[in-house]
Amino acid sequence: MKAGENAFRQMKIALRSEDPLVIYKCWLFVAMSLLQQKRLKRSRAIIEHVFAEVKVKYNDKTLLSMCKGIWARLQHAWRNEIKASR
Repeated sequence: MKAGENAFRQMKIALRSEDPLVIYKCWLFVAMSLLQQKRLKRSRAIIEHVFAEVKVKYNDKTLLSMCKGIWARLQHAWRNEIKASR
């Protein structure tokens, strides 16, 4: 739960920033925290939203790569959840 608390603390700080890319990066940290808590659907929604926004508005390669990396971890976690439920 510590990771989740840190992600939300970072978000509070980022919201004071004028840079939307910093805010999107913090959202990705929140998505990672949710992924670790096995809240996969919510994590997926955040990743998809951030990816779409960044791709259309900014096309920032770093953030797009972060989205793809977290997406890969999400897919792995999803596969493990399916296997565990069988």
